[in-house]
Amino acid sequence: MKPINSTRVGSELLGIPMVEFIYSIDDSDYQCWQAELLDWSVRRSGMTCRITRLTATAPDAETYRCLNRLWSVVHQWQPSDAQTVVFLDPDMLFVRPLNVASARGALIGQPYGYANDLPWCPLVFHRDDVKRWAEVCLPLARAIHSAGGGWISEIWAGAIGANLLGLRIERKDLAAFNCEPELADRSIIHYCYDHGGFFKQRYRSGDYVNDSAGTAVNRQLAALLNECFGCGRTGSDRGQGAAGLAEHVDTTGAAGRP
Repeated sequence: MKPINSTRVGSELLGIPMVEFIYSIDDSDYQCWQAELLDWSVRRSGMTCRITRLTATAPDAETYRCLNRLWSVVHQWQPSDAQTVVFLDPDMLFVRPLNVASARGALIGQPYGYANDLPWCPLVFHRDDVKRWAEVCLPLARAIHSAGGGWISEIWAGAIGANLLGLRIERKDLAAFNCEPELADRSIIHYCYDHGGFFKQRYRSGDYVNDSAGTAVNRQLAALLNECFGCGRTGSDRGQGAAGLAEHVDTTGAAGRP
């Protein structure tokens, strides 16, 4: 893991505390364009932050890939002056700075209806709680997945682990799904749904997306996709935002090993 950018501008001027964003991808083109879009949106929003991207390049054949995030936190946790840590999914983008902080002993998360309103990404912690939470959740996620928990095994493990540690859980709408009618005061779009002619699994980096279809949130998503990847933005223009990124750490090969 090595820092590749250490510019600090933006949210210090807005009075927003330093945060660290952590998300995990594999090395497929499908997730790499999501990572590029997410990083670009952070720069565009003007936040002072550290982004840690965990890239699984060669996961074991039997491994549940989502364990990459928990495994990497347990085994490769790095020092940082960011006291607030936010776990993200790669299919998220920022439309404005996220002004949120978590106290020690507390966890703030987005409720997910398909997982009985359990809290998940964006998932906000105090830095002191992150590693001990991951250490509890990693074996739980393995066990739940082995028992047939499927791709939401990590979500179940996260909630159970928080309860075992006595963390106070707060459910808060920090992100809007792309099928929702309005963004309201939320800072993040989570584009996990097939809506308005856009679906992430069909999209290819550089495709034009119709920004007049679907809900207001989906239209805003389409406009941001076109701004990042389309409209003649190629080569060195791509991924350039309007404001600064504090630190960008990219770690590769950190698959969720058994």
